[in-house]
Amino acid sequence: MTNEGDGSPSDPRWESLRPLMEERFAGFLEQLTEGFQANLFLTNDEDVQALNAKFRGKDAPTNVLAFPTPSEFQAALGLGDVVLSYDRLAQESSAQEKSLADHATHLMLHGLLHLLGHDHGHEDEAAQMEEIERMILAGLGIPDPYDGGVVA
Repeated sequence: MTNEGDGSPSDPRWESLRPLMEERFAGFLEQLTEGFQANLFLTNDEDVQALNAKFRGKDAPTNVLAFPTPSEFQAALGLGDVVLSYDRLAQESSAQEKSLADHATHLMLHGLLHLLGHDHGHEDEAAQMEEIERMILAGLGIPDPYDGGVVA
């Protein structure tokens, strides 16, 4: 669920949050999938910007990226990858007066929902995705991430 073979994040600023993020990611996978696996990469703006440019043609960092595995390979390879940028999440959580752990948990879930085929390109899709996020996060005691503005 992390970037390196030793289990540590590629950006050391994640180290204190890593156990919580891994625990919650595993819980989300158990709750939302039927035994599928996925990868969680805890990194920074520099890495996310490079991935965003290479795979999405957008030369800018973002808070979360989700790279789904093609459906015909998911049974063997897992659902795909969720990538979080410490820099973006720290800036956003501070600006939105949220805890970094809660904001990172929300966007980790948001990325996982993208791997499961959810999207927010249309208003009805966004409403459905946001409702799933609210319900699951409430179960963890995390306040509504959309109360007060757009997050993702």
